This record gives sequence, C-alpha cells and structure tokens, in this order.
Amino acid sequence: MKKVIACLGLAACMLIPLGAPAQAQLAQGDTNANEKKPNATFQVISDLHIRDTSFSHNKLLKALQDLHSTDPLADAMVINGDITNNGFPAEYAKARELLDQSPKPENLYMTIGNHEFFNGEGNEVNTSRFADFIEEEHVYYEKIVNGYPFIFLGSESWGPVDSPAKDHVYLSDEQLNWLEDTLEKRSKSEKPMFVFLHQPLSAVHETAKKRLTDLFSKYPQVILFTGHTHRDMRLPNINLTQNKFTSINTASVYYTTFAPTVNWDESQGLYVQIYDDRVVVQGRDFYRKQWIPEAHYTIDVQSATTFSYRNYYVIPGETALLTSTFTNYGQNTVEAIQLDLTAPDGWSVEAVNPLVTNLSPGSSIETDWRVTPPDAAEPGFANLKATLSFEYGENNKQTEWSADSIVWIPERLPAADSYVSDVEWIHSANHWGPVERDQSNGEKAKDDGKTITIGGEKYTKGLGVHANAEITYYIGGNFSTFTADIGIDDEVGNRGSVVFQIWADGEKVYDSGLVTGSDSVKKVHADISGANVLKLVVTDGGDGTGYDHADWANAHIARSDVNR
Repeated sequence: MKKVIACLGLAACMLIPLGAPAQAQLAQGDTNANEKKPNATFQVISDLHIRDTSFSHNKLLKALQDLHSTDPLADAMVINGDITNNGFPAEYAKARELLDQSPKPENLYMTIGNHEFFNGEGNEVNTSRFADFIEEEHVYYEKIVNGYPFIFLGSESWGPVDSPAKDHVYLSDEQLNWLEDTLEKRSKSEKPMFVFLHQPLSAVHETAKKRLTDLFSKYPQVILFTGHTHRDMRLPNINLTQNKFTSINTASVYYTTFAPTVNWDESQGLYVQIYDDRVVVQGRDFYRKQWIPEAHYTIDVQSATTFSYRNYYVIPGETALLTSTFTNYGQNTVEAIQLDLTAPDGWSVEAVNPLVTNLSPGSSIETDWRVTPPDAAEPGFANLKATLSFEYGENNKQTEWSADSIVWIPERLPAADSYVSDVEWIHSANHWGPVERDQSNGEKAKDDGKTITIGGEKYTKGLGVHANAEITYYIGGNFSTFTADIGIDDEVGNRGSVVFQIWADGEKVYDSGLVTGSDSVKKVHADISGANVLKLVVTDGGDGTGYDHADWANAHIARSDVNR
C-alpha cells in the first residue's frame, strides 16, 4: 500500500455566524444543475513584465485567451502589479495594445508593482505615469463590483535603491488612513472585502507593515491577493495563508519559481467565484490550459473557514492511503462532526480509523482513507468529493461543506530498470526549447540537438537541457538508485556553469556543486529508495543562463543498488 498524504484542511474560526450552507464548487469550475450560480466572478493575474520581447507579449495573450475561454462573462479582471518590466512609456503602450486586442472583462483594474519604478526616473514620475495609465488620481483606489468592494493598494516609492528593501512597499500615512476608513465603512455589510497589493506583507516596509497587518486583522472577511514572488502554485503550503484574515498568492503570467528553479514555460493566475456564504478560488495553468489542483480553496469569509487540497498520485488497481486533516482554529468546540469521502464509480473508499465527532479549539483530526481505483482507471485527474458537516456555538449552528479533493493517475509507471529518457515524465521545464531525449539541448525547436558529448565522450542515451531546467517523474516507490554521467555539453565549448540536483519526494539527495564547461564528466550515484516522485534539476549556478547546456548522460533508474 502506498501512503498519499493529502491535506483536506478545514480551518474553522467561529467569529461570526455562517450563512446558509451550500455545496462547494467543483474543481473544474463547472456548476451542477441544482447549484446556485455565483453572485460574481473575477480573474486575478500578475507579473506580466511587458517589455520589448515577443516572449512577454505572447504570455499575456495566451493567459487572456485562456481566462476568457473558462468564463467569457466574468465580471472583472485584476492585474496585480508588474504590468511592465521597467515602467517605460513604450512598455505601457504595448501593454495597452495587447489588452485592447484581447477578450477580457469590461471591468479591468490594476495595481502598481516594483518594476513600474525600474527606469530610475523617480517616484513622482512613475506614480503619476501609472495613475494616468489606469485613469485614477492615486495608485490606491476602490471599485465596487456587483456590490462587493475591491480595494487597490500600491507603493508610492521605490527605494532606497541601494538597500535590500528597495523593492518593498512604501505606503504613505494618507494611503493608510484612506484604507482604514474604507475598510471600516465596507465592513458593515459583512461581505467579503477583496484587497489587492503587488507585494506580500513580508515585503512591506516596516513603517507600514504593522499597521497594515493590524488593519486587516480586524476584519476576517478580508481576502488579500499578492504577487511579486512568482511562486508556482504547485508548491505546497504557500498559496494560501489564513489567521485573522486570508492572503492568497497570485503567481505570475511571465514565469513561475519552483524552488530551486525558474520555470520559464509556466504561466499561472486565479479564477474567483463569490457566493452568498463562501468564496471559491482556483488556480489556472495557462501553459497547459487546465486547473491547478494544489490551488483550490473554498473560503468562508465570515468565519474564516477553508478547505484546501493538494495533488497526489494513485495507481490503477493499487490501494493508496489518503489522509485528511480537519483543524479547528476557532474559539468554539466543534461538535457532531460528520466527514465522508466519495470517489468515482468503480473506485473503493474506506475509512481506516474511527471518525472523531468533537474537536476543541486549536485541535486537529487526521482521518486515513483506503482508496483503490479500478484497473481500468484512465490517466489524468480524478475527483474525490469530501463532505463535512458540524455544529458549533450556543445555538448549535450547523455548517456543511462539500468540495473536491484531486488525485492524479500517471500515464505509465516504469515496470523495470530504465533509462529515464525512455520513461514518460509528468512535468518538464527548460530555459531554451524543450527538454531533449537522447540528444543535447540544441536550440529552440524540438529534436534539434546533437549527440550528447561531455569531454569528448559521446552518449546515445540521456537528457539534454538548458538551465534552469527541471524534469519530474512518477516512479511509484519501486526504484532504489539513480545513476548518470553529468556535465556541460561540448557543443558550448568551455563556457557555461550549472549545478545538478536530484530530489526524491521533495528531499534533495544529490548536489553536484558548480560544474563548468571546462570540467570533466562527473559520475552520479544517488539513493532514491522508496521515492514516489523523482525530480532532476539543473540551476544556472547563480551567474545567469548563458551557454548552460547541461547533460544527464546515461541517466538510469534501477530497482537494485548497482553502479552502471
């Protein structure tokens, strides 16, 4: 039996009575026939970095097209900072041209990012230029969308430019006073208040950080959206944070970061649905035109409760152990808890341990489930619907949630010792062109590489990449060793410098240190015993990506601990 840890986390803070219970939205964004439609929908993207390159232009165009295809009738779109790469007038003009030629909601709002200051022309010039671009008096302002407040904040300064905090948010007392008045006024309706700021709170200058945090903490209905970090939404435990209010990562359209690499192909954003008693937030993958199961949240904006999910792997015909977690962060004991997990037809689901019915404040419940898909289960995503109900408070207020946990069925599990170039990967990212099988990286097109060659030695098997690069395989815990010859390919001469890394289930099991074009081949022998997920990473060594053509020559996985 393979153990799959899935965090079906419900954080329950019983601050204000909940509205009528309603069924949560499906991960795909489709509503059931009997389910009430949302009161409003909107999209959030950030970090476009529009500059004089078709790469940035195409990324935005693809994102806008994909968002329009998911909901052509969305009520609003928010671009949460770093619209331009340097804040030059020509970049703003290009951004406007791209936006004008693309389908999008009529209500389009933007925040200022740190890159809007990068031209060095000064704070007054750049804040005025941005305000003119969005046709607002200040970089901070408010809009009402279908009765819901949208509050936009923005840095009014860049600097000091010679300090580590040069890209932090600087908010004037005038802006903070305006925010305080706006939050107080809008909070009387008890509706969610959507706040947008390019940088996360960790990148707010200390003069404003405490006051900003204190203001948000007064209102559990605040949902703060931030960008700036480019953090890939598939990373666990970083997309949503919740204590006294909720904060959500908006990733990036231009590229994402998936530590320790930059994923140049990746492009992500958010789709949000507002209901009477909850807000559903879903991550969107513009590169693959699909939803991101790790970023799917149902948020109760009044009591700050939320379901969250992560993506895991199951094999047809094999039993996996799924663990759900229910946590009570509130001040009331949760009682009469009923939790159920259902799967598609033909699947088997069984609770292993007895279900706990009461939960005191600050406590958690972990429930194990045996989940077995049928032998004929098709590769791809599968939904496991979790249903949870409970009571709390003096009047036994009842709450019920239902939402999807998502598991993933790999295309094919390698059955025997294999060269990894013969195994289907579940994800790949490469700085220049695609990852190449059994040839060097070459140029931008697929299959344009040469024979893999390191230090004059030629190889017929292996992977050719260009840092920063990442290839991920599902290997099902069936292999013990990974071996390879690694180095910079001879096609770039003595140039280039990279670092090779091997990760097994999120743990780094090998690091080559810096490898340059003048180094001889290195032999790799790494222990991957029991790992479900194998990830091969090549970073740029910290000095940029020029000439970083790297080879995993003869890369091989074996069931027994043998050297090749």
